[in-house]
Amino acid sequence: GMNDTQWIAEHLLADDAARAAFHAQVAGIYRARLDALGLVPKDGESDDDRLLRASLVGFFAQTLKDPAVRGAMGKQGRAMLGIDGDGKLHVEAVPQDLRGVALVVAVQEGGKPAFDIAEKHLRASEDAIVRGQLLGALASVRDPALAERARGLVFQPELLRRNELTTVAEYQVDEPALRPAVRQWLDANFAELQKRLAPA
Repeated sequence: GMNDTQWIAEHLLADDAARAAFHAQVAGIYRARLDALGLVPKDGESDDDRLLRASLVGFFAQTLKDPAVRGAMGKQGRAMLGIDGDGKLHVEAVPQDLRGVALVVAVQEGGKPAFDIAEKHLRASEDAIVRGQLLGALASVRDPALAERARGLVFQPELLRRNELTTVAEYQVDEPALRPAVRQWLDANFAELQKRLAPA
């Protein structure tokens, strides 16, 4: 199933060319269903269709790195972040079910400017769901310098809530290239993290 694709690509395939070919084959299996659903929610559609769309969009954008889906989601994510616009957060720019993946793609593709504006919105937001989506996007960057910045958010005074403290590490361990840095960070900061996670 979809959940096995990332594991197979990482552990059973030897190089990027083999992974790209595998991802293309997997995309061929699911693309017709995604095309039938479309990337935009329809009036009156079932909850099952909305959930399936969100699952497929996330799979195509984040696991398969499909250019067309990433392009569409990145555009929506940039609109939500106010990039190329007024710099304000516009949650209405993206359907609720797709906000998380749209923000992830926008921040991954947008580099430091997108990271900066997403961090600004995180600092200003009190909405738990929006904060989780913004933090997930910041935690999903693959650039090592930005990934280090994301880890640095964890111990900034009064920035993250207790239930948000593990988000960055949880997202970053999904990226093999970042695991050594995450492990080093956890080893160096485990006592402080444990103290912050302890019940009040």
